[in-house]
Amino acid sequence: MRKRKRLKDPNIKVLIPSMGQIGSRCVASAFKYVGIDAMALKAPNDEELQLGRANSACKECLPLILTVGSLLNYLKKAKKDKTLVYFMPEAPDPCRFGQYHVYTENLLKKQGVKNVALLTLSSGNSYGGLGIKYKLRAWQGVVISDVFEDIFSAILALAVDTEKAKRAFNQIVDKVMRSLEKDGWDKVKKTLNEASDELSNIPLKQTIHYAKKIAVVGEIYVRRDGFSRQRLIEKMASKGIITKVASVTEWIYYCDYLVKNNLSEDADFKDKMNVFMESLVRIKYEKEIKQILTKSNLYEYHMIDVEKVINNAKDLISPQLSGEAILTVGTAITEIVDHVDGIISIGPFGCMPSRIAEAILNEKLSKYKDKVSEHQLVKDVLEQYPNLPFLSIETDGNAFPQVIDIRLEAFALQVKRVNELVSRLKGKETDAEEATN
Repeated sequence: MRKRKRLKDPNIKVLIPSMGQIGSRCVASAFKYVGIDAMALKAPNDEELQLGRANSACKECLPLILTVGSLLNYLKKAKKDKTLVYFMPEAPDPCRFGQYHVYTENLLKKQGVKNVALLTLSSGNSYGGLGIKYKLRAWQGVVISDVFEDIFSAILALAVDTEKAKRAFNQIVDKVMRSLEKDGWDKVKKTLNEASDELSNIPLKQTIHYAKKIAVVGEIYVRRDGFSRQRLIEKMASKGIITKVASVTEWIYYCDYLVKNNLSEDADFKDKMNVFMESLVRIKYEKEIKQILTKSNLYEYHMIDVEKVINNAKDLISPQLSGEAILTVGTAITEIVDHVDGIISIGPFGCMPSRIAEAILNEKLSKYKDKVSEHQLVKDVLEQYPNLPFLSIETDGNAFPQVIDIRLEAFALQVKRVNELVSRLKGKETDAEEATN
């Protein structure tokens, strides 16, 4: 409680590192909703990359370099009239992310920066510590941002007039952010309904249901950050492919899963009870938000099922090994064919969880999709495409090398062929059902 009261001091501002601009703005809006001044830092670019590299050994993974660069770049230009609090979560799993806040704090001390503190919440207790009012609004914001990211990708791939549609989308996002900052949930829902109606008026080249789609899975920062993934979403959209980036929602549910199944050493009995109760509320809000935004015709209703994701991957990687590797593997196996036509796994250069997932998926994606699926359509697709479209990419902040661009071209062609086959098979199923009826 004392921490929350201190953060409400008008002389304190919380800075949110960019991890997808919509997501960061939603987190900042949640802070503002509970009376804490906050702002989302701008999306990183080459300037932040170079500044981060200048203040690291360059052996650290890309998310650390970019978050450090973003903070230092802001400090160079910011007025010194407020105490700043940098929001940097951490995770106890076997990943360097758990040391980001330590590295950043030591760097600030080394440079003699005295007006910046770090606010660190842990995935080990599902980010508890700032109170239920904040957690509810942050959760609502996270789900909204995940859906909006998917909608934006659909606009890029399907809109008749892309630039006009992007302008309309940005205006809608601004309106929703203002509502998240100050309104109760009923008013936020009203704003979302208005947003969905406005989005449904965007002319499309084709309906979303038969459009080509891929899923981008992997390390959570890199897959959400436009600079890290080097305009991957836009490249796929230019080929008419919608990119569905694995959601932050999924990660939060996974943190809940670890606490509820005694797989987190950082969670005590109180944390476990809180998570059990919060999980029910999370599902309610996720369902409401997604049902509203499905009416936009730019989003396909799809609830996250982490239990299913873990079950689909548990024979390949132990749930005891917590972290993103099992999510990457499980989500890829769960989504391919049923919801998307191809999978891209992306992570920072040298990322251990990403490389574990890549090694497993290169060998096991199609085999385990066949094993866990009872749908005949999946089996029919696998008969013609025993190697489903999968591509793994590592990124260090530089432009993708030519070999990756070539692989992306080949991958896009495979996605198109699988999509055509799935559409044809679904059409046959629909015809057969109509004939039976």
